[in-house]
Amino acid sequence: MPFFRKRPTPSPAPVAETASPPSGPTGILRKSTALKDFVLKIPEVDPRALLDLGRAFQTTITFFADRGFRIAVQPLLESWRQFVEEQQAQNTSGTETPPDPGALAQQFLGRELQFPPGSFHGVLAWDVFDCFEPPLTDLLVERLHGLLAPGGVLLALFHSERPAQRWSYRVRDMETIELIPNPGGLPVVNVFNNRQILNLFARFRSCTTYIARDQLREVLVVRE
Repeated sequence: MPFFRKRPTPSPAPVAETASPPSGPTGILRKSTALKDFVLKIPEVDPRALLDLGRAFQTTITFFADRGFRIAVQPLLESWRQFVEEQQAQNTSGTETPPDPGALAQQFLGRELQFPPGSFHGVLAWDVFDCFEPPLTDLLVERLHGLLAPGGVLLALFHSERPAQRWSYRVRDMETIELIPNPGGLPVVNVFNNRQILNLFARFRSCTTYIARDQLREVLVVRE
């Protein structure tokens, strides 16, 4: 995926995915405690690189670009939807044996998140883990662990119950995340408890959960 940055580099860059304009759909503003900690904990190196696994929103790109980040956006849930549709189209008769979930997960990650190890200092995972089932969740955590540089930080959101409304997320400022309605978003299939979240990120140096009054928990994990 291409990188977004505030000032384009002199060398030719690939065509970037069009980001949603700042004047796009409005949603619910949500105070975030973890976002500020996420930004402050990311290692102070130059250049710093961020991976966003959600939709490309201009406000999020500008927020991090203004702080010197190079940003790569890879909307993983949309990629998974497309991958599943391709698999279903290949089995039009419906008579083939369903593929092994582990093999499917390996195949999916074999074409997604193809970056060198240690490419990123921060990852915005949003709620992708809630929308994937094992073994894809475990394999995704392993892949993201490898993509993070030492000391890199990952921010994720976890639902405490299955939501009636699906959202996309964009950063508005250091302490505010905006929830944008996404009626076509993939459903939440997992509801992790705190112990399961800790187990999911067992390879990381630390895992901190921020409890809010709504049904979203913010989780900040730091790579060793």
